Amino acid sequence: MTPSTPPTQPVLRVTRLGDRAKQTLMTSDRFRVIALFTRSMYLANDAGDLVCVLDASLENGPLHLLVDGWPDGGGGLVRDGDRFVRDGTHLLSPTLTLDWTDATVWTPPAYPPVIRETTAAGLDRLLDIAAATVPDETVAATLLFSRPEPKDSLGATLLRKVRDGLHELDDFLTDTEPTGALPAPTSLLGLGPGLTPTGDDILAGIFLASRAVGADSVVTTMTAALRHRIADGTNAISAAHLDAAMDGEANAVFHAVLFHTLNGGDGLKPIVARLHAIGHSSGWDGLLGMLWALRRFIIP
Repeated sequence: MTPSTPPTQPVLRVTRLGDRAKQTLMTSDRFRVIALFTRSMYLANDAGDLVCVLDASLENGPLHLLVDGWPDGGGGLVRDGDRFVRDGTHLLSPTLTLDWTDATVWTPPAYPPVIRETTAAGLDRLLDIAAATVPDETVAATLLFSRPEPKDSLGATLLRKVRDGLHELDDFLTDTEPTGALPAPTSLLGLGPGLTPTGDDILAGIFLASRAVGADSVVTTMTAALRHRIADGTNAISAAHLDAAMDGEANAVFHAVLFHTLNGGDGLKPIVARLHAIGHSSGWDGLLGMLWALRRFIIP
């Protein structure tokens, strides 16, 4: 049905939304603003499931509702804690309506079959492009390309803990004891500053690449070890993105990087450039995780 809204109330049209976001919207009646940023906001339903409303100039993703004309910081139309109720394909607050009636639903692409020689060529191409693009201050720059280690104590500590966390994960996946001799590899969970911490972004990249290359047993093992721990191991927003990555869904840029890498690397340069726009360093942290998985499972 058509919602009854005051004639002066702004209506923002949702042009695209992720499949997980649509499922959350269609199975929930009430939402609350839990975080408001310059170009986006996060809504949570009563069960704690999240969707992210953001400007249509940004990327597709499983949790995303991309709207035309999102005002910076909500433009005074939204505040932290505001409530929305669902009316059909509309979300209504006292000051704003979000309408996804005509939105297209985004889903990740189907990946090509893994051919070792093709993937090797794509991986070489990806590494060449990333080496010329990655910011020196990122963990990825040091671990992938041997750039100088950070001199500040916080950066040095983060780098050391990421190294230790990846070693822990490698040992965990190498362990063949049927009883599981090693504890769950939780060191990367919630590791680092930011909305989506470095460790979570690395794990997300590992999950995505592992699924893309058909390492299903690895995904199953890691998911069993970590999924029930993420709620207490990191913040709610990062946990929602990591949960989606466990199921093989994330920001569309990561999927594009994987797709073109598995296809031999053509067209990667402009896609890798888009990693800069994903968080402070989340794009590069996710790439680090993907490359870790590709090297481990496809081209040791």
